[in-house]
Amino acid sequence: MGRQLLDWMNGKENLYFDFPAFSAFLESRFGDDIEAIMNGMERAIRGRTAERGLIANCYKPAFIQAMREWFAEIHQSNPAAAYLEFAERIVQPGDTVITFNNDVSLDAKLCEVGKWKIGDGYGFDVEGLPSHSPVKVLKVHGSINWLALLFGGSRPAFTDDTLTALGYEGLVDPLFPRPMAPDRNTIM
Repeated sequence: MGRQLLDWMNGKENLYFDFPAFSAFLESRFGDDIEAIMNGMERAIRGRTAERGLIANCYKPAFIQAMREWFAEIHQSNPAAAYLEFAERIVQPGDTVITFNNDVSLDAKLCEVGKWKIGDGYGFDVEGLPSHSPVKVLKVHGSINWLALLFGGSRPAFTDDTLTALGYEGLVDPLFPRPMAPDRNTIM
């Protein structure tokens, strides 16, 4: 997976991150294995190396954003037929699915067939979003659509595009920060 993600980063532009340059650095420093990259970044941050600040504030956030975008692209281009069949035929209301995957393919298919809701379907309450999920999805490694909240938030925040990927078109997470619209009376 690491090799494919690094290759994907080499061919992608991003408004905030220089994916090709970051990919080259990560591969030269940690190799092309996803676990080696993630563990290497964590060791560098915790070990207070000279690269600590750059890795913690630039390379790690860029790598995580690249994973989000890469998984979103995969999700959009692949119908996930096996997940749909699993959601329709195997999973029943009252079930709890434990997964090591951090993409949203299964979540989206369960939502599509009416067996999962984001408001409590991950095992924690998300106020303001649809709840009473018939099925729980517990993600051992977290999820690509969970944005960590700063300052000790009680749950992840969900961006509009990840809510859309899960089938919630036009739904907004009350915790996700948005730029304020300028006041018409404000003089610029």
